[in-house]
Parts: sequence; C-alpha cells; structure tokens
Amino acid sequence: LCKPYLIDFESLQDRIRAFGGAREAVADFTAELLPGYERLAQQQFLECLDAMSWGTQSEAHAAARALFDRLFWSWRSEDLRIIEIDYQPFGLDSAWSPSTVNLFAELWNELAPVLDGLRPAFERALGEGELVGRFDDFRRYAHAWGRILERGVAEGLGLIVVQFESN
Repeated sequence: LCKPYLIDFESLQDRIRAFGGAREAVADFTAELLPGYERLAQQQFLECLDAMSWGTQSEAHAAARALFDRLFWSWRSEDLRIIEIDYQPFGLDSAWSPSTVNLFAELWNELAPVLDGLRPAFERALGEGELVGRFDDFRRYAHAWGRILERGVAEGLGLIVVQFESN
C-alpha cells in the first residue's frame, strides 16, 4: 500500500512538518501512475526477482536488484531504506533527493535496454512453479517505475514513497 510522488525536495521537510505527517503533506498531490495491480506488485515483483536468481544471474538481474531492492526495501531490509531528510514521520517509506533519483535513473537507463534478458529466467521459474504471472506484467511494472525516475530527473524533483495511502 505505497504510492510514489515526485516532489520539490527542498520544500519537503517543511511541508511534512507543517501538515504533521506524510499522508497529509501529499494530500493535494497526485501520485505517480503505476499499473492497476500495484497493491500487490512490490512484493510480487521482488518474488519474481528472487525466483529468477536461482539460475545463472545476469547483469540485468544485478541491476534490477540494486534498484528495486532499494525502492521496495520494506520487503527486504531496513539497511536498504533511503531517507534523505531529518524528520521522518509515520508513513514516509522513502525520501530520495534529486541526486539520488538521478543515480537510480542512471541505473534504470542501464537496465531498461537489457530487461528483456530476464525473460528466460522468468519463464524457467514460471515453468518450475516458483512464481505465477506473466513476464510482460513484470516488465510493465518495472518500466512504470523507470518512467517515474526519468521524469524526476527531467524535472529536477525528488521522490517520496508514502505508505498506507487510503485513496
């Protein structure tokens, strides 16, 4: 139950303090678009990466893990969480400055052209019953996050992910 927002990072901390919490601070913003099955997609996406890792790992797999393990850290480890503001209210999952968005957008730009290279590992894991779903949905979800990062770079924005969004 997380939603990403591209925001003016310089005003984020003041905005959160003024509104009292992360959800309230973004109430007048529109969340970035993700595929319609987003409520389960983070965990399922990482489960797909895990299932694919049981075979030979590729550079595409390593790049996907480097990016998405940090975006979806709550399914992995607190050590992967990136919060770049002092005040951390309840509900703030991640807070990336524009430079961090740029860093991971660069990683995405390396991953995107070779993402289809993960298809054979996905299909193998699917055939062995290690996961369910379609590679095209996996790919679509990854590209949706990639577009968010690219837009953040183009507009000089930071990225926050807010938990427990109710609307």
